[in-house]
Amino acid sequence: VKKIVEMLAAAAATLASLVGCGGKVVVDLNGPNDTAEGIIIQPDGKILIVGLRAHNIVLVRLLSNGAFDEDFGMNGKVISTLAGVSQISSVFIQNDSVIVVGLDIWGSIIAQFAMDGSLQDHFSLGDIEIYSAKQDAQGRILLGGSSGTWQNGTLLVVRMTAFKQFDASFGEQGIVLNQGYSAVLDIEVDATGRIIVAAQWPDDASYRL
Repeated sequence: VKKIVEMLAAAAATLASLVGCGGKVVVDLNGPNDTAEGIIIQPDGKILIVGLRAHNIVLVRLLSNGAFDEDFGMNGKVISTLAGVSQISSVFIQNDSVIVVGLDIWGSIIAQFAMDGSLQDHFSLGDIEIYSAKQDAQGRILLGGSSGTWQNGTLLVVRMTAFKQFDASFGEQGIVLNQGYSAVLDIEVDATGRIIVAAQWPDDASYRL
């Protein structure tokens, strides 16, 4: 027990020396409902946080010591003009861009930010709801979700060769639908390139994995 306590104390001391004050950083965006919903540790050790300020997508980048990255947005913070977003589903880096996938009142929105935080492009998928997104080894974007709501929809997988470019060699113009299931909740790619999904399917009034 003593050795475990010593190990935990050493780990806490290391964390405190790397990030913020006592291992914690408080980011105040002066909004009524600020939430952090996704995080990426970049190869250079910088910490990218994606979340919402009210219903606007926000990005914050910290240095490894917890200080705000002055080269990112305005003093390390970006409050985008993309509004009406209720949830961030996924965030990842593709090539030299940050891809953010969120749910809005119309369905899903996919946004592309430059590494300095500036908004490059975005588009809506209409009434499609995306719950998970990944990048495969070839740099293609995979999206998993539902063509309707997760309670009453159709399983959906989308593959894009690049941002806004649907892969015509995948399914029907980049889209695969399966009416036996209601939604993809998570999506992964194995070492052979096969796509693996965790999905829900209806069983009377209940749902199960």
